[in-house]
Amino acid sequence: AQAPVAQTRKAGEVTVDTAVFKQASLEARLEHTRVMSNHGVLVVKRLGEKPRTFLLDGDKAFAVGRDSVKNTLAVPDPALSAQHFKIVPRGDVFFFVELESTNGSYINGRRCIAKRLRHLDLVRAGQVECEFQSYSNV
Repeated sequence: AQAPVAQTRKAGEVTVDTAVFKQASLEARLEHTRVMSNHGVLVVKRLGEKPRTFLLDGDKAFAVGRDSVKNTLAVPDPALSAQHFKIVPRGDVFFFVELESTNGSYINGRRCIAKRLRHLDLVRAGQVECEFQSYSNV
């Protein structure tokens, strides 16, 4: 049986073919299981686009904004600042940090400057909505 394949389209963006995973033998599934300790996932949604999933590194910040050089994820949204916000890891937790953007950012509907992220928190900036998922402290 073919082992499940994770394909990387852009740095940190992972797509997993779950149909292939279900067809794999139990041994193959166990061999290719990844433990998600000290990792978070950011699911990025934009109107009219397919959601994109990013695995957050436990050692590096993940920056979002319009600038394609200074950000991990560049989004051509005029409502975003060049550098809008970052997700910053500290130990086993992740923090949201607003980067003094013009239009601000919201977590679960409330304007926010900095906050520890919890599993399923919704971050909105401009026309971008991001769902934070934590697999180290669910």
